[in-house]
Amino acid sequence: MEEQAMKKYFALFIASAAAVLATVSCQKESVAPESSEKTVHFVANAVDTKTAFGTPSGTTYPTLWTSRDSKVKILLNTGGNPKEANVTPSADFKSAAFDASVTDDGSGDYTFFAVSPASAFTGYTENYLDWNVTIAPNQTPTATSVDESAMLLVAKSSTSTEFPESVNLDFTHITAYGKLSFTNLATVSGEKIATVKLTAAEKWVGSCFYYIADKGSNSEGDFKTASTASTELVINTDSDTDIWFACLPVDLGGKTIEIVVKTDLSTYAKTITIPAGKKFEAGKIASITVDMASAVKTVAPSYSLIPATGSNNAYAKNCDVTVSGITWNLTGNSQMIPWRIGGKNLSGVDRAIYSKTPIADNISKIVISHGTNSTTVNSMKVYVCSTAAGVAAATPTDVVASFTPTFKASSDVTVTKTDSASWANCYYRIVYNLTVGSSNKFLQFSGAEFYK
Repeated sequence: MEEQAMKKYFALFIASAAAVLATVSCQKESVAPESSEKTVHFVANAVDTKTAFGTPSGTTYPTLWTSRDSKVKILLNTGGNPKEANVTPSADFKSAAFDASVTDDGSGDYTFFAVSPASAFTGYTENYLDWNVTIAPNQTPTATSVDESAMLLVAKSSTSTEFPESVNLDFTHITAYGKLSFTNLATVSGEKIATVKLTAAEKWVGSCFYYIADKGSNSEGDFKTASTASTELVINTDSDTDIWFACLPVDLGGKTIEIVVKTDLSTYAKTITIPAGKKFEAGKIASITVDMASAVKTVAPSYSLIPATGSNNAYAKNCDVTVSGITWNLTGNSQMIPWRIGGKNLSGVDRAIYSKTPIADNISKIVISHGTNSTTVNSMKVYVCSTAAGVAAATPTDVVASFTPTFKASSDVTVTKTDSASWANCYYRIVYNLTVGSSNKFLQFSGAEFYK
């Protein structure tokens, strides 16, 4: 794992864990103390600031202010409510300025605290002296930078005895960063990555507390997870190299990260162990390359019929339910999940589910899932039809393929194409022939997955 540290002059250098981040400075002008609201002009210096990584020069990555996630939170001393300010980047994006209306509390001691971006701010707890922030558990990086909403920075000015009109602030990164790449990921031609999910052995994203001053057992600069923080980080990306992410500084040396790459066709899963002594540290980039040759591949369904609530709760009636763009007609109780198919006083009666919208892909396998069953299932049939009229008929027409699998309760039933006929743009009908006595009985339809 290669580690890269962020330092002054907007540079991120490959460095050791002992790299020291920039300190904070403050520029003051005299104003007579009084309790009133005043505008303070803040300047974010060109030192370890916000918010996106620029084009690297060798092993350095400049960090730039942007006009996208462009608000910060400002707090005077450790009391009151933080103010929000709009950031104006400089022409070269290497510095920024913002104004905030701040009430002069007349204390004669003025220290300003700031956190960026404001979108990550969820509150300030005066009793504990901490920023409540969220490291986004779902991130969308760019090709060259982490998701701006997950790149957290803080600043603290030196204490002034007079209320200042202008303050220079140096922001410090409190989040750690990763750059993940894969080798030997066995995707096929045209297969597209959609997400990468990283599940760590420790909580490292989500709700956190950053302590701006000493209080009780917490020290200034402590950065801790809340009970609602998460071990799971989802990265929205179509790349298999240079996948950027942000996380809480955490020591994962000797611990595991489970990696799941989801594509439009499959998922690829592998668990790796982070080498001992390797850490995710604030203001540093941990570069990780993972050989996915031994990843476990699971083919993803082309379409999933996951029961959704419909308008009908009578076993003998039917209604349409649209699931992920495909409309299905169900005879049965669609207001219960899983769907319930059945009734009473039935003797060899067909109950059907069929699609009114074609599935575009050339399907080759269907896996149908059932829950419990209290009926007598005399038979089960699956039809593949080329027309909407054909699949809707009680005795289907325009049949491309048909199957009579053995029904299984609390289990899956699989049908697989046995010839070269195309199922592209076809319709599907699943029929259960039931016998039920004088009281209502039902089988649970838990869903179906359609695979290319």
